[in-house]
Amino acid sequence: MTGDLNPADFNASGSFWRHANIRIGHVSQYTVEELEVYEDQTVVEYAEEKLRNGRASAEVIAKASGNVRQYLGAFGLGGKHALQKIGKLSGGERMRLCFATVLADEPHLLCLDESTNHVDIETLDSMSEALDEFGGSILMVSHNQSFLSGFCTELWILEDGRLTVNYSDTATFDEVFSEYRSAAVQTGSVTDKRQTQAMLSKKATKQSTGARQNTALL
Repeated sequence: MTGDLNPADFNASGSFWRHANIRIGHVSQYTVEELEVYEDQTVVEYAEEKLRNGRASAEVIAKASGNVRQYLGAFGLGGKHALQKIGKLSGGERMRLCFATVLADEPHLLCLDESTNHVDIETLDSMSEALDEFGGSILMVSHNQSFLSGFCTELWILEDGRLTVNYSDTATFDEVFSEYRSAAVQTGSVTDKRQTQAMLSKKATKQSTGARQNTALL
């Protein structure tokens, strides 16, 4: 979808068509790490460089009266934060910077791949609300069910080379996900069920612990 991979390189069958004018915003779990080469730049310097190109970015900055720092303020990076070196930012602040530059292009589709790994609970809540109000489409890969429940409506399941979309007009995303999880556990052996339940419990504990640690750090 992002154009980073060529299906032909993987002997993939089928076809893929993308509108020539579609804008896709991509934030992955590695986006924060990619900022390391810009550690000596200030937040506003990096943002100005990234937002210099592109019609959508120019229009977004124009709405902020041409003030990039004012635009960054909507992501909690205004004021003194805008003048900080990227190398001094926390993981959560770096992720906000990534979202600020990506959303300035007003993408039609947001592809988010484990983009909540470096984010504290307060930012998670803000992100969830913002994504719920986002006017385009979102494809989100995450292990954080509570975060997904804030804005997701469909559960996409990739299994055995097939894609299944689970959606309900009456049930919530939590209910759709829980139904899928229960079915996945029940299809295995007793040992598999125990291992799956243990894994899910371990992930939930890890998410909770990680969130508390991120909050303390930020």
